[in-house]
Amino acid sequence: MFREARLAVYFNLSSISQSTTITEAVFKIYKYGNFSIYWNANTFYLYKMSQKWDENSADWTKRNSSANWTTAGGDFIKPELAAYKYDGNSNGWFTFKVTNAVIEMIKNPSTNYGFMVLIKDMNPGSIEEWYNVLTYFHSSEAADTSLTPRLIIKKTGTAIVEKQHTNNLFQIKLIGNLVQLNLVEKYSKNVKITITDIAGKTVFRQTFEKPGNSVIIPLPFSSGVYCISVSAKELQERKKIILY
Repeated sequence: MFREARLAVYFNLSSISQSTTITEAVFKIYKYGNFSIYWNANTFYLYKMSQKWDENSADWTKRNSSANWTTAGGDFIKPELAAYKYDGNSNGWFTFKVTNAVIEMIKNPSTNYGFMVLIKDMNPGSIEEWYNVLTYFHSSEAADTSLTPRLIIKKTGTAIVEKQHTNNLFQIKLIGNLVQLNLVEKYSKNVKITITDIAGKTVFRQTFEKPGNSVIIPLPFSSGVYCISVSAKELQERKKIILY
């Protein structure tokens, strides 16, 4: 979810046992641009969100299709968990250490509503305010899946485990100029399907209330690389396809 200086993201941590010893957890988002020519230095702050929200229907005023945020833009808990100082001159990964917060989210799943990133305006109320907040980050629907938001978790005696906004939701089968998505049965209701091109432009987006176990979508697109994203029950998976 994007609006002005705020970005919200949720990671499903239910697959990690509450008895797991976490030694480090890092949240990362990839910045790829700014509005126009404005590349201002600023500090980005990370907070825990305090209310459940729905990725498919949340916006600046609503946290789901039937309920508003208590405070427009999203509800979060103060003080901040971490901060990242941005020099204003480059793109790349913004990294926030969130070890204690992730340990709490795993031990108490009811506290996991995700994270929110925002900045504190340098010039509140002025035209320059917009120049400081219009920063672009790759979302979970980025065409290049290596640049999507991620949570990196390190456990005792193990390699780092990366938790992305993904799950095993579907399989792909190309049939001429059609794509058939075979859905996992337990995730086959209220499914949102999005297709983006290599530049990240959305070329198809539709929510299927009860699609069953299979959805067939026409592909009237030019040749190239595309990303298909399927969202269901707060989970999401992305796969790439190549059209010739």
